[in-house]
Amino acid sequence: MDPSAETRHAPGFPDPVKTDQGTTKSPTTEKNPVFDSPTPVRATSVLVAEGYSTEQIEQIGQSWRPLPSASLDPDEINVSSHPLGPSPDEIEARCAASSAFRHSGWQSFRELTAKALANFAPPARISRFWDCGSSAWVLKSSEGATRYRMASNRCRDRFCLPCHQENTRVVLCNLRQALAGHCVRFLTLTLRSSDATLTECLDRAITSFRKLRSVPRIKQALKGGVYFFEVTRSKVTGQWHPHLHALFVGHYLPHELLKKHWLRITGDSFIVDVRGFKNSDAGIGYVAKYASKGVGCGLRPDDEGFAELAAAFHGRRLFSTFGCLRGIKLSAIPESDEHWEPVAPLWRILAEARAGSAQALEILRCLRRYNVPNPADLEIGHEKEEAPP
Repeated sequence: MDPSAETRHAPGFPDPVKTDQGTTKSPTTEKNPVFDSPTPVRATSVLVAEGYSTEQIEQIGQSWRPLPSASLDPDEINVSSHPLGPSPDEIEARCAASSAFRHSGWQSFRELTAKALANFAPPARISRFWDCGSSAWVLKSSEGATRYRMASNRCRDRFCLPCHQENTRVVLCNLRQALAGHCVRFLTLTLRSSDATLTECLDRAITSFRKLRSVPRIKQALKGGVYFFEVTRSKVTGQWHPHLHALFVGHYLPHELLKKHWLRITGDSFIVDVRGFKNSDAGIGYVAKYASKGVGCGLRPDDEGFAELAAAFHGRRLFSTFGCLRGIKLSAIPESDEHWEPVAPLWRILAEARAGSAQALEILRCLRRYNVPNPADLEIGHEKEEAPP
């Protein structure tokens, strides 16, 4: 080991002592006099590589005990049982603090959502749902102004609000790139409320939309785009009321033409709306206003229809493309040349903030601004589609 090289210290262990002998060769005998037990080759090698002296390794080894035979790897040190490492209660508290920060703002609804999902979802899904955000790191941008972000484990459940918002932000970013420079319009098609199940309503809306796009004059105007659903449920009758929203590239569509063909195709629905925008960014902002609401707009997890809502959207894409935009991977993480460097685990930043650290408090303020998407930031304004002169 080069004595002049900067040594990376292992957290929770004494500072290594740089010796003149260089790097000590890892013991390879069956019995190690330092640990007086079968050699923990991997653990010892790591400590030696980090620059720890024989005396320091012996100090750590005095409290080390071989793991039970049922363990997956007897060569690993059980850090949680080490007196210098965190206890199981401390690890649980750290995970809980990180998860609480990620899910702050909807904690009560999160508990209701998990309780509702437990009635029909498999245990593995519930476990991922509760574990979301429990392991998080704070990252800092190495370019330009000081910016922070949070990297954590995610459950990716569509009923998890932070995961849904992050996925929506990725979709909007990909849409912005795909629609840049295009003239876009926003179309809303509504089905009349009925006693049909939500699954039947969604399937009927998709089939009717496909038939609408096959009308020659409408097909010429609807070149391609993305569509998604907004679902409401009557508290009085319990009937579902789905809306199909589509952001599309194309030409002007007369409102009366849409209304006529939508009524002809559905047989009972005639409420439609189409509007244009000054630019594609304005259209993206309008999509954000609807998409950020979540799958069940206005439906609480403890409402009677939540289980039916979850079942209807199971395995169904929240955003679907058609026409010239078909094949675009909306959920693909956009590539970026920006480099992010790790700062510290989130639980440590939270602990320092509670202790009054001004830097930690500023980091948390930056994290809240960066990690919670605000649809209003994307909205630019829209105009009602008018007939051309």
